[in-house]
Amino acid sequence: MKLKRRKYIKLSLAADVLEQIICTIKIRRAPTRHDIVDFRPIITKTSKISPLTVVTADKGYDSEDNHVLVRDMLHAFSVIPPRYKDVPVQKTHGSYRRQMNAKNHEAKD
Repeated sequence: MKLKRRKYIKLSLAADVLEQIICTIKIRRAPTRHDIVDFRPIITKTSKISPLTVVTADKGYDSEDNHVLVRDMLHAFSVIPPRYKDVPVQKTHGSYRRQMNAKNHEAKD
């Protein structure tokens, strides 16, 4: 007997917390891809709607490319916690990811 794979809806959105408004939404059928592939289109569309100052995301969006997009291209501050919090700071790849991991280790102490 072949097992049936469950299909479900994956919702990603960007919201302006101060104005309490949803700026961008992306709905897709999952499980097909990771969350990281949705980050770039959502954030760039949101930056066209409203100027960004601080971008927060969960650890599913942690990648150096996402930090570079937010900080260098969109000139905002990114707060994305590291996926692997037990990895030493010096073994973390990428300057922005290393910075977030160092903040995470400081919070533990």
